[in-house]
Amino acid sequence: MFQWIAKDILDANVDRLQDSFQKAHPFRHLVIDELVEKDSLIPLLKAFPESSWSGWENVSHEHQHLKQVCNDISIIPDPLRTLIYELNSGPFLNWLSKVTGIPQILPDPHLFGGGLHSTGPGGTLTPHTDFHVVKGLPLFRRLNLLFYLNSDWTEENGGMLELWHKNQDRIEKIVLPTLGTCVLFQTDNDSMHGFTTPVSSKNRQSVAIYYYTASDAEQFSGDGVTYWRSQSAANDSSSWLRLQAQRTLLFGARVASGLSWRFGMMAEKTRK
Repeated sequence: MFQWIAKDILDANVDRLQDSFQKAHPFRHLVIDELVEKDSLIPLLKAFPESSWSGWENVSHEHQHLKQVCNDISIIPDPLRTLIYELNSGPFLNWLSKVTGIPQILPDPHLFGGGLHSTGPGGTLTPHTDFHVVKGLPLFRRLNLLFYLNSDWTEENGGMLELWHKNQDRIEKIVLPTLGTCVLFQTDNDSMHGFTTPVSSKNRQSVAIYYYTASDAEQFSGDGVTYWRSQSAANDSSSWLRLQAQRTLLFGARVASGLSWRFGMMAEKTRK
């Protein structure tokens, strides 16, 4: 049934991967090397568009430098298009539910924020937690899947994915975005991630898929805002004060959002 995903291998390792996902720190995640068999990686790599491709949309801003995306499935070249269809298929969604314990996972056929990602030399991504609530839709973001297509990638090329301990404001784990590496993580109020080491020499390429549920998580997992980690450009006192003020405002926004979520859940239970 699957042309690109190594579903038989994933099924055979589901218990091990489930245990790893549940025990992972600083938040629930997996680093998977068997999503696609090695012999199938080269056609996917060759199909990834060059930086000059007309299908790219420039989404660069102060927190994500030199980033291009394409979420239009109609123009994403095969076999990447077929891979995305497989990642959004019913059997793969069922496998995700087994591994993560999240029931009734839904795909996003619009690839909102997902699809193909490419960051050029010099690009960075400020550590952040993603939006949880989909504006205008009764959906809640629960999982991120990042599949990397970077040949001969080393630490000298930069762009290593960083998983942060949000409360202690430090990097807990670094993942090299090498060819065939897949990172799956629970998207919630704690899943701070990004890459602060600039990309060097060549483009950092990935396929990004986000997954949802129609019911909210059992604990507060965020709101409709992407929260970027506060960063200081200098060590002088005025910069330090601005940094602390920004962190205080972000903390207040999170607390207010959490309280609103709890009151909403209480009201919903009362109606039932």
